[in-house]
Amino acid sequence: MIVPTQPPPQASSPWDVIVIGAGPAGCAAAITSARAGARTLLIEKGPAKRDKLCGCCLATSGVTQLRSLDTSGKLHAHVAAHALPLHTARVHAHARTGSFALPTSPAPGWAISRSVLDFALAHAARQAGAHVLFDAPAHLAFEGDAQRPALVQLEQHTLSAQIVLIADGLQGSSLPRTPAWHARVAPRSRIGLGAHTSTHALLQAGLPVPRPGEIVMHVADGGYAGLVQLAGGDIDLACALRSDAAGTPRPLQVARILASACAGTHSADLTRRWAALLSTLRLRGSAHLTRARRAGLGRTLVAGDARAYVEPFSGEGMTWALLAGAQAAQLACEALASTHAPWATLAQRWEHATRRTLAARHLRCRALAHLARSPAAVAAACALSHWSPAGLALRNVFAGLWQAPTRGIA
Repeated sequence: MIVPTQPPPQASSPWDVIVIGAGPAGCAAAITSARAGARTLLIEKGPAKRDKLCGCCLATSGVTQLRSLDTSGKLHAHVAAHALPLHTARVHAHARTGSFALPTSPAPGWAISRSVLDFALAHAARQAGAHVLFDAPAHLAFEGDAQRPALVQLEQHTLSAQIVLIADGLQGSSLPRTPAWHARVAPRSRIGLGAHTSTHALLQAGLPVPRPGEIVMHVADGGYAGLVQLAGGDIDLACALRSDAAGTPRPLQVARILASACAGTHSADLTRRWAALLSTLRLRGSAHLTRARRAGLGRTLVAGDARAYVEPFSGEGMTWALLAGAQAAQLACEALASTHAPWATLAQRWEHATRRTLAARHLRCRALAHLARSPAAVAAACALSHWSPAGLALRNVFAGLWQAPTRGIA
């Protein structure tokens, strides 16, 4: 499976849709618009294969959404061959543990490397007919209006498009730094941090290894961290950290979360071992996680994490991105096919569509993020998950709904 970097298009080339960002949202948009017959350009500032800060868990609903993008079955088959099915979530808080069965119908969720998933999606976009550019930083030069198309600056080229879809992620830089595009950060929003390691490295350090098919969450006063095993024995680590721990080295901050959630106050040795391992890894950070900006302006629509992101790392983020990217492209193609010049209401329609589709999902994750700020409440929720409100919120963390615990408190 090869996605070559195509030469830059000529400045005079007219495009129906330009998509900036080749993650799940951007690729879903490019696949959908190209398949509908729109002349589509997908631009990614990074290389074709790249690791990202991500929990690397695709929920059951996300697997279903991925299948809906795939008319041939090749995309689903390729990604499934490099994924591990998820069946269990294990939560540690205040030295207590609860295990929950994850839903496996109509299909189990996946633990999947972002480099594998994004590469496969970009290939599918190209197969659908989109032009694909990697290593090509681009930014929005003009949002477009009722009379004029949008403009995108790509190196020395100025490209015009009837519609531009921005899907360049939480830390994207393609939108102008103007008040119109300002992202609103939620109070007490946490900072993302992630890394990759291996089962071998964990075993050598005398640290517990998450079993294949298992998501392991650690909740502590300093934040929370998730571990999942990927195909080939790689381990993905994704954290949401308090932003007020100034002066504490990030490896030590993460180590304290991982150790204290499992061992409570008797965690000094475990903290030391985690800190030693983490200090050897490349930790990738993000801006504050929970944030949102306007969904569109003129002929420019924003989708995926670039539009809004809500804690935590639960498999929901990639699902939202796939869904939003496809829906944004559907709306764009409807506008392109319309004879009534709907440009004046395009952004407003997309704003309403995103709220209708994602508001309830975002609300559920906001409730969980609030719960995760209290390790004591999380520990109690594991014990009372059959009936307590806190337990019901915790059961909704992965894949949209959790089943009853498979075992009690350890």
